[in-house]
Amino acid sequence: SAKHAALVEAALGPDLEAVLLDRADRLDAWGERLAALPGPVALAVGDVGVDPHATDAGRAALPGWARPVLEIVRIRPDAEAAIRRLLGRVAVVFDLPAALSLAGRPELAGWRFVTPAGVVVDSAGRIVTGPARAGQAASGWLARRIERTELAEAIDGIDARLAELAESTAAISERADETRQAIDAASSALQKARHAVVEA
Repeated sequence: SAKHAALVEAALGPDLEAVLLDRADRLDAWGERLAALPGPVALAVGDVGVDPHATDAGRAALPGWARPVLEIVRIRPDAEAAIRRLLGRVAVVFDLPAALSLAGRPELAGWRFVTPAGVVVDSAGRIVTGPARAGQAASGWLARRIERTELAEAIDGIDARLAELAESTAAISERADETRQAIDAASSALQKARHAVVEA
């Protein structure tokens, strides 16, 4: 949903613009293209860095009201390892005091905590506020992409309903034509009957 997209955008911060690469051995194939781009390019590579399953460390120490971000997002299989590295130790909490209380726990070292307002607190004591805040969910590309998908689905639903209505209208029009023809036939028969009576 757009609400979750805003949380993910806040949690990713500058990594939101990272290019996902499933394997490091593909760097050579992309080298020239990346070098031609202006400025630095961030890459999130699936098979480089900490084992993505090791990012579950500390999850048991999370209180029940803190929800790991990975539980609220769907990840494409080809991006799973890189996304687990980026978001594996990120949890959603309900406000800044809750984030601050968890950031100070040694058993949650390396974790980041994001609030619905888009504030991110990490265990190193950094507090980051970003553009993905409540009420501004549509500002990020991820939220816009989700909104575009939802709008496309809504348009498909409207198109299907319009097609149904067009069929209904055609059927009603056909029945109206049949009724009109029956009325014309009855009127013609009545006229003939009147003439027959007058002539008799």
